[in-house]
Amino acid sequence: MDAHALAVWLTARLASEEARADWEALIRGGWESLLDRPIEQLLAAPVFAGALDDVLTAERLESLARAAVRLGLAPLEEELKTDEEAVGRYLDEGSRARLEAMVTREGLIDETWVDVVFSQGATEELFADTLFRGLADFSEAIPNLLQSTTPAALGKIASRLQGATGGVRDRMREELKSRVEPEIRRFVQKATRRLLDGTASFVKGSLDGEQAGGARKNLLAHALSRPTQNWLRPLDASGRADLEAVLVQLARSEAGRAEARTRLERMHRGMLERFGPRSARAVLAAHDLEVGVEPAVWAEVTWPWVQTVLHGEAAKTFIEKLAAEIIEEVRAGD
Repeated sequence: MDAHALAVWLTARLASEEARADWEALIRGGWESLLDRPIEQLLAAPVFAGALDDVLTAERLESLARAAVRLGLAPLEEELKTDEEAVGRYLDEGSRARLEAMVTREGLIDETWVDVVFSQGATEELFADTLFRGLADFSEAIPNLLQSTTPAALGKIASRLQGATGGVRDRMREELKSRVEPEIRRFVQKATRRLLDGTASFVKGSLDGEQAGGARKNLLAHALSRPTQNWLRPLDASGRADLEAVLVQLARSEAGRAEARTRLERMHRGMLERFGPRSARAVLAAHDLEVGVEPAVWAEVTWPWVQTVLHGEAAKTFIEKLAAEIIEEVRAGD
C-alpha cells in the first residue's frame, strides 16, 4: 500500500460510523481522565500564562464583548419581548422564600446609599415643594379653623372672613395668603435640609427594622409579578448598542491595565495553593459538586464539528503526511 492509498483509507475510516462510536468512547474516557488529573496539571502555570496572553488583548476582549451582546442578548430580547407572564413564574415557593431572606438580611443596604439619596438637590427640591404645598394648603383652612375653635375676637375675624361675599372675601383671602406664603417659604428654606437630615437619620436607623423588611418583601413581590417583557425593555436595540459600547470600552481598559493580569495571576496562584495536588474529581466532591457529562449527547453535538475539521484542507494535508510517515516507518522496519 502506498502513502496515498493509506491516506484515502484513513480519511474514510475517520468519517465512518465506527469512527463515530470511537469518538463517543473517546469523550467518555477523556472526561474520566480529566477528572482524575491534578489541578496543578490542568491549570499549569505556562498554560495559564499562554491563555492570558491570548485573551487579554483589546481585540480579543472587544470581540467577546460584541459577541455577548449581539449573539447573546439580542436573541434573548427578541424571544422574550412579547412574554407577558410574570417573571416570578419560574420560582417555586422555596426559591421565593430564599430571595425574601436575602432582601431582608441585616446589613444588606449600605447606609451611604441613604445619604446619597437624601443629599441630592432633586430630593431637596421635591421635599421643599411638597412641604410648601402642604403648609400653604393648611394656611388656607385657617379661617374655617379659627371660626370653629375660637369664639373670641379671632373668631369674629374669621367669621367676618367666612361671611364676606364676592370680591371682598376674595381680597381678604388673597391678603392673608400674601402675608402667610412668604413666611411659609422662609420656614421651608430653613427647615428643608434639617428635615431631610433628620429623615435620613431615621431611615438609616430603621434599615433593618420590621417595616423596612416588609417594604423590601413588597418590592420583591412586585418585581416578580411584572411581565418578563418589562425587564427586557432596557435591552432593545438602542439599549444594546449603549451596553455594547460600554463593554467595549471596559474591554479596552482592562486589556491595557497590568492590574487585570495581576489579579488573574493571583487568583490562579491561590487555586494552585489550595487544590494543586488534588484531582478535579476530589475538588468537586469537597465542594459538594458533581459535574456530569453524557458522552452520547456530546458526541452527537460535536461529531459534525469533528467532521468539518477532518474534511478541511489542513486535515487532508496532515493525513497525507501521516500516511507517508507510517509507510516510511513500516518500510524502514522491514
